Amino acid sequence: MQTLTNVSTLKKSTVNFIRSLSSTKNRNIYQRFLVEGTKCCYELLNSDYQIDYFVVDADRASPYYLYTKNIFDLAQKRNIPIYSAKSSVFYSLCDTQHPQTIIAIAHQKQFKLLPNQSFIGLDNVIDPGNVGTIIRICEWFGIQQILFIGECVNFYSPKVIRAAMGSAFRMRMTHHNNIIDLIPKYFNDIPIYVATPVASTPIFSLNPSSSFGLIVGNESRGVSAPLQELDNSYYFNIPGKGDAESLNVGVAVGIALYELVIKR
Repeated sequence: MQTLTNVSTLKKSTVNFIRSLSSTKNRNIYQRFLVEGTKCCYELLNSDYQIDYFVVDADRASPYYLYTKNIFDLAQKRNIPIYSAKSSVFYSLCDTQHPQTIIAIAHQKQFKLLPNQSFIGLDNVIDPGNVGTIIRICEWFGIQQILFIGECVNFYSPKVIRAAMGSAFRMRMTHHNNIIDLIPKYFNDIPIYVATPVASTPIFSLNPSSSFGLIVGNESRGVSAPLQELDNSYYFNIPGKGDAESLNVGVAVGIALYELVIKR
C-alpha cells in the first residue's frame, strides 16, 4: 500500500462531531451530512455541494485505488482537507458494517420550489433504500425536484445518500409538513397525478401533460387523506395480475414515470 501524503490525523473532537451526524436532529442543527464510499464521494466532488473534508481509513486506504486516487487528486487541487483515522475509529464513523475506505462531510443545501415544473411528491415514505432508488429514477427520467411530505425519511440520511448513488447531489429536494397549500400556490398550472390502488383509472388511460406532479404514498397506508382531495388532480392505479398486497413504491414510481414521461 502506498503511503498517504499531505494527510493529517483526525482529531477526537472531529470524530465526535462526525458520529453525531448519524442523528437527523444533529444533521439539521449543523446543516452537514455524511457521504460514504468511493463512488458517492467521487460524485460529490463533481457536484456543486460544499465539502468540508474527507476522511480515509489509514489502515486500508490506497491512493491508487481507482476512485480514491481521483478523489485525492481533485481534493488537493481544491484545497479540501483529507484526514486519516485508524480502522477502529473509521468504522465507528460509518453507517455500514463493512465500509469502504473513504467518507466525506458536506454542507446541506436549501432549495426553492420550481413553480409549475414537474415534481415527485413522497408522502410519508420511510424506507431509505426505496427513497434512494426513487431519487435515481427521477434523475433517469429528467425530474428535477422531489417533495418530501410529512414523516418521510430524511433525504440526507446516510442510507438514502448511498442508495441514490450520486443522484441526490443533482436533485432539488425539499421537505414539507404537507403540500395542500403549496399546490395552488406553486403548481396551479400543471396536473397532479396521485397513485392509489383504489382508483378506477389505470395509468395507461391517462393523457399526461409535459409537466406534472406525481404523488405516491407509504406502501402500507397509501397517500394521506388530504392528498386524496387535491384540485386539478387525477387518481390512477397500476394494474397487475398477481396477488401481492402492494407494489414496491420505487417500482411504482419507475412504472409511472415511464408511462408519464416516455409514452406520452
